[in-house]
This record gives sequence, C-alpha cells and structure tokens, in this order.
Amino acid sequence: MQHIVNESNLYVLLACVFFCLCVCLYNVFNLRRRRFLRRRMPGRVKRMRELALEQLAAIERTGEADAHIARQMQKKTQNEENLFALEQIREDLLQEAPWQRVAQAMEPVLEYAEEYYARDKEPVRVYIARLIELYGVSTPSIESFVMRGVGGKSLYLRLQCLRCVAQFGKERLMVDALIVVSDSDQYDSDKCISDTLMDYRGDRGSLIAALFYAFDRFDMQTQRAVVGFLTHIRHTAYRQNMLELLEDEQTHKEVRIALLKYFTVARYDAAVSAILRLAKSEDWEYAAIASRALGGYPYRECVAQLKRRVKDTNWYVRFNCAMSLAELCSDSQLQDVLGGNDRFAREIMQYALTLRRKDQKKAV
Repeated sequence: MQHIVNESNLYVLLACVFFCLCVCLYNVFNLRRRRFLRRRMPGRVKRMRELALEQLAAIERTGEADAHIARQMQKKTQNEENLFALEQIREDLLQEAPWQRVAQAMEPVLEYAEEYYARDKEPVRVYIARLIELYGVSTPSIESFVMRGVGGKSLYLRLQCLRCVAQFGKERLMVDALIVVSDSDQYDSDKCISDTLMDYRGDRGSLIAALFYAFDRFDMQTQRAVVGFLTHIRHTAYRQNMLELLEDEQTHKEVRIALLKYFTVARYDAAVSAILRLAKSEDWEYAAIASRALGGYPYRECVAQLKRRVKDTNWYVRFNCAMSLAELCSDSQLQDVLGGNDRFAREIMQYALTLRRKDQKKAV
C-alpha cells in the first residue's frame, strides 16, 4: 500500500525538519561559545585582578581611587563575563587589603555597573545586587538601585536587594525597605525577612528601636517577621512593648500568635495574665499556642489551667498542654491526670512524659 503525501503536508514536514536543524545549529553554536568563554575566563580574571590591585595601591598612596584605573574597570564591566571575574577576585583582594579599602576600590566600578545595567535583563540586575552585597559598597546611587529592586516584581531581585540593605547597616534604610515590602502587592516569606534582619550588619539595638518606632507602618506579614526575628535572638529590651501588642485586641491574630511564641522563649512574668487569658480562649489556635507558652511559667494558676485544658476536644490543645505540664510538673504531681477518667488526657500525658524522658536521656 502506497502512502501519498500531498503538497501541503510536505511543506509542514519540511518546516519541521528546518526547525529541528535550526535548534541543533543553535545548540552547537551555544556550546562552542560557552567553551570559548570558559577558556577566556582565566585571562579575564587575571586582568581584572591586576587592575583591582593597582587601584588598591593607588588608594594606599593617595587615599582616593585612581580615575583612569576606575574607567578601565568600568569599561570591562560592559561585558557581562567580566562581572563574574569581579566575584572571583574578591577573596584575593581581601587578602591584600581590609574590606573598607576593597569597597572603596570597587565603589566606582559597581556604581557604573548598576547604572549601565539598570534596564537590563533581570538576572543581570540580580547579579549586580549580589556583587554590591559581597563588596559592601554603599553610595546614594547604589542605595537607590537597591531600593528599586526591593519593590520589584521578581522574588530573586527583591530578596537579593533586601540582603544588600542588611549589609549596608543603616537602620533607617532597613526600615524604609521593609515599608516598601509592606506596601508591595508581592508576597515575600516572613522567614526570608526575619533571616535578612538576622544578617543586618549595623548596630542591632538601633535597628530594633527603629523597627518598633515604625511597627504600625508595616503590614501583618512584616510585623510577624519582625516578631519572629526578636524571638530568634531572644531580645528582651522591648518585652513591655510586645506585651502591649499582645493585649491589644486590634493586633492581627497572626501577629498575636507570633507574640505568644516570643513569650515562650523570652520569659516575662508580667505577661502571665495575658497568656492565661488566651489559653482559655475558644479559638483553638490561641489556646494551643498559649498553652505551650505556659510551659515556661511555673505558677499554680498556670498548672491548673493546663490540667483543665489537657482534656480539650482539640488534639493540638491537649498535646501542648501535656507538653507544658511535662516541663512544669513531676510524675507524682500529674497523678490526677494520669489516673483520671479522661482516656484521651491520660494517653496524651503519658506520651508527653515519654518524650520528656527521651530528651533527658539525650541530654546526659
């Protein structure tokens, strides 16, 4: 049986063959280009290192960057491949001079690069921001570039620019960046924000004071991230402010839950009544987190509340109550729960005590 190919199908077939050939040719060209660039990279790195070392020597002699050397380095950054060379020479430069002098040498280069690539492809701008972070260069022009990136649409660009702001070590700029994040309709994980605050290079006390001053200006997610940051470092200077936020009914539920977790690790006896109030809440999330927080407060009313709520119908509430009781009480003090009529309370309490014994064995 013969297959007849009509003229229109033949054209389609030829077009597909032509397209496949074009793809193959492009892949071959791209592969050869990459190999060529890879062979040239050591030479690029060597030349960039030589220029940077000359600039460091000029700064050591005169205290200022040499304009001619700066122009040579700026011209080289017009080729994207030389941006990778800037990253590779960083460790060598830091072995030759302190980072402040290295940053001074790179300041005109990175300032030129951020202007040259300001409207370029996003991956290039992300990489420029990474170089700014690595070298710790901060000028009004660079700060403007970074702040624009913080409000950008790309997650990678926003997070990289946030890291740059943290490296600048300027609390006012850090707060302004978080306000930009709050006003943006883009989603950023609060863990990314709190981790960025952990990497802040300036005075942490001044930063925390500035964060509290502008706290109402942040959206819920950023507020939760700030509380998470304070929880992680167990900062205690603003516990009264945190308590006022916890007691305020207008504070967002997610932020209040984050505050309960803060008082779980940063003990504050004045917060007991507020935590107890939330532990009695009909909202199971408040009750569960508050019950876990009570594990750090060895008071009779806390133990009594936990024993009442360990019989709750919600598993998370029961479990957190049992874990807190295991921390606060000895086995003999829990006989009323272990020998009670509520089977679920008995089982969850036995489970919590088993976990406590395992932790004690690991600690030995």
